[in-house]
Amino acid sequence: MKFDFYKILGIVGLLIMAGVAIYLILKIIGVIHSASVEEVFLALVVGQVFYSGYTFRAIQGIEKSTKRTEERTDSIECRLLKIEKREEVK
Repeated sequence: MKFDFYKILGIVGLLIMAGVAIYLILKIIGVIHSASVEEVFLALVVGQVFYSGYTFRAIQGIEKSTKRTEERTDSIECRLLKIEKREEVK
């Protein structure tokens, strides 16, 4: 199995944001009484940065696979044109 650093960053980012969401829900309910707004926003920003890194990497992967598909399609079209030209000559 290939180690993917960006996938781990994405998972960590999602976990941080889920933790912030749970923390805020507990704060609203009244279970937690102490809250530092700066720490909550910092955690949210860090989680978003990690997750954005993962999404950026995923978009790059999609673009690479799209280019490969286009290259394959182009080569198949070239082969078909060559075959058609051969048949026209006959």
